Amino acid sequence: MYFIPFAAAGFAVAAGLFVLLRQRGLFVHWMFALCMAALAAESVFTGLCLQSESFLDADTWLRWRSVATALIPGLWLVFLLSFASEDWRGPLRKWKWLVAASFALPLSLPTVFSRALFEGFPALAPFATWAVKPGPAGYGLQLIMLFCAILVLMRMERLLRGSTGHFRWQIKFLVLGIGCIFGARLYTISQTLLFRFVNMEVELLNDAALVLGALLMARSFTRMKTMDVNFYVSREMIYNSVTVLAVGVYFIVVGLLARLTFDLGDSKSLALQALLILLSIAALLAFLLSDRLRKKYRRAISRHFKRPLYDYRIQWAGFTEATTSVLDIDVLCERVARIISRTFDILQVSIWLLDESMQDAHLAASTAFSSGKGEEVRDAGALVLRLANIMKSLNPPPELDYLKGELPHELYDLGGEEFFESIMTRHCIQLRAAGNLVGLLTLDKIVGKDSALTFEDFDLLKTMADQAASCILNIRLAEGLRQAKQMEAFQSMSAFLIHDFKNLASKLSLTVQNLPVHFENPEFRQDAARSISQGVEKIKIMCRRLSDLSQGVELNLEPTDINALVSSISAGLNGPLGGKLRESLSPVPEIPLDQEQFKGILTNLLLNAHEATAENGEIVVSTAAHDGRLVLTVKDNGRGMTREFMEKSLFHPFKTTKQGGMGIGMYQTKTIVEAHGGRIEVESESGRGTVFRVLLPIRGKG
Repeated sequence: MYFIPFAAAGFAVAAGLFVLLRQRGLFVHWMFALCMAALAAESVFTGLCLQSESFLDADTWLRWRSVATALIPGLWLVFLLSFASEDWRGPLRKWKWLVAASFALPLSLPTVFSRALFEGFPALAPFATWAVKPGPAGYGLQLIMLFCAILVLMRMERLLRGSTGHFRWQIKFLVLGIGCIFGARLYTISQTLLFRFVNMEVELLNDAALVLGALLMARSFTRMKTMDVNFYVSREMIYNSVTVLAVGVYFIVVGLLARLTFDLGDSKSLALQALLILLSIAALLAFLLSDRLRKKYRRAISRHFKRPLYDYRIQWAGFTEATTSVLDIDVLCERVARIISRTFDILQVSIWLLDESMQDAHLAASTAFSSGKGEEVRDAGALVLRLANIMKSLNPPPELDYLKGELPHELYDLGGEEFFESIMTRHCIQLRAAGNLVGLLTLDKIVGKDSALTFEDFDLLKTMADQAASCILNIRLAEGLRQAKQMEAFQSMSAFLIHDFKNLASKLSLTVQNLPVHFENPEFRQDAARSISQGVEKIKIMCRRLSDLSQGVELNLEPTDINALVSSISAGLNGPLGGKLRESLSPVPEIPLDQEQFKGILTNLLLNAHEATAENGEIVVSTAAHDGRLVLTVKDNGRGMTREFMEKSLFHPFKTTKQGGMGIGMYQTKTIVEAHGGRIEVESESGRGTVFRVLLPIRGKG
């Protein structure tokens, strides 16, 4: 039994050090560590007193224990003012005199008035533990500790009752731990005040509660990184505190139990009984404060003690199964109308959809209007549009029942009963999704003469309407996305073709520029004629591709000698490029390529290299086979590119640094290479040239 105080001291020191070492710079952490240190010191002196063999030693340790006890009110008051406070300095300045008194007054009792601390020396109680009668100073210290315990418990109650959500989840066990520590003190202090004896056997309950409190607080420490949290408690919460009431009831009960104990003469297990009661209360509070348990018993009450009108699980499962896989709005609306009609016994259900501009309302599905009544539907649509434009501005949006007179004043001018009868509407529910009004759900002719929809009906109807509106909006967005992708594909292919025309124009332009200079050279005339012929053929091929722009990149693969293809392109460009081009071709196997597409790739790379190099620059095109891939390399010693441009712009469409450029060439090149199952790599530094490598699988697209 005597080991309990030392174990309690160890747990208290461990808790304080754990919080302090987590973040030493926080004032609230230092105060918590000091609070736990004071409790630990008190427990140590309790243990030493219990082990004393003489009344003089017991008296010495009891006096030291009183000094440690006197530190508790001031330290815990400072902690309470700094914990869960936005700025701890403000409360301390506001209550500085109370803080000073909470230190000075308790400490003066065991020091300045030490002679009045006890009446006589400690004596052995009937169960071999020391007990001493407190003097006036000792009695005053007990009263101060009583007020301290009540103050701490009131603060913990305020925190717990005012907290919600994640903050409550974090502090719940911290509050329970501190509550255990000071709840036990209420019991021990009440015993001292009632019986006018400090019994060390009873004081052991404080140490046991300290162990339990430290364990509970450790649970909170795993949930919160620091104790520097901000929390505001309203004044109403302060005034409605139940702690004072609970303490008053407690003292009445303790007084009655004490009288009963004296009458029966059985006080052997009083401390043990108190400990068991404390454990039971702590366990019960932890159990009742569980968020999961609270949710479970609320659900159980709703499920077992209130019979719902609908089995919502079955209704929701059937509704979602019928609507989630539908990709056509008209089919979706038709299914929703049938489900609502069948579920609520409503004969006339109509779903009206609005366009984005709120200029038109068309009937998407109905069990009221037949498809043959076109003029009737058009007239009703115009009236529904008037209704929708008014309801759009109403906040909160109403669920209308015109037979009950539940009409906002904005709808009085629509025409009353005749208006709603003309559109076959008794109830009207908005179809809203993402804050937008996408349509109206109108209901009429409920089975039964005086039948009206109940709150449960409206709840389920609102849920179905929200889900239907969400599905309608998703289908519209999906259709818009599909059209946008088609347009994007069209624009991409158009850009590719225009870029090919631009490359061809550049090639022919170089030929025309060099024509006056080299016209007398027969070889040049031959190359020029070949270039013009190839250009005309290229134009014919591109014109054929214009007929199917939306199909993306299509490949016409055939076995190709890449070296022959490179030589053919080089022969056509070397003259216009001014002799910059040099070949370094290694033997490589044939691979399947779209020759026309690949000619465009190589032409684009060579023209880019030409634009990046000076007149005396050099361009080297080489081929090699490596690790099952054919590697085509185009290297120049031109101006190069920055890393930022390569990462953010090079292969992105419509981004270029060239005057008159389109920013599509390298994007097109990358797209075609990847369509062949290959990839393109680039190495470059500003001022040091550029190397492009096109890597293609030798065995075809993988």
